[in-house]
Amino acid sequence: MRTLRLACLLSALSLAACGGSPPPAAHGAETSTSAHAHEGGHKDHAHGHALPPALKDLHGVLAPLWHAEKGPGRVDATCAKADVLRERSEATKDADLVRDAVALGEACKKEGRPEFEARFHAFHERFHVVMEASKPPSK
Repeated sequence: MRTLRLACLLSALSLAACGGSPPPAAHGAETSTSAHAHEGGHKDHAHGHALPPALKDLHGVLAPLWHAEKGPGRVDATCAKADVLRERSEATKDADLVRDAVALGEACKKEGRPEFEARFHAFHERFHVVMEASKPPSK
């Protein structure tokens, strides 16, 4: 029962953190419709401002992976894109985001990938920090 309550709490927090955007249409594949839906969800979360091009490009890869159902398929799909996530993180010029992308890639290389969820979560959280920092200052 405790595990179920914890799972429900984590799900609610995850939805709140990502603006409640819907999952992608196809597991691991991004269609223009799902990309638009995710972009809108994060734009809403970012209070309507447009993401800078480097963050928008990273978001296009990250969103369908993050919102995919947890499990081996999500892990495999994310690890298959680890180099792309790192490259797109480098384009943001945020050293901490790059560090977290590298750590995620390293976690993907370990037998059984025991650190994957923690590293993926840290990377996603840093993405949101960078996204919030990209907002124009309030007047």
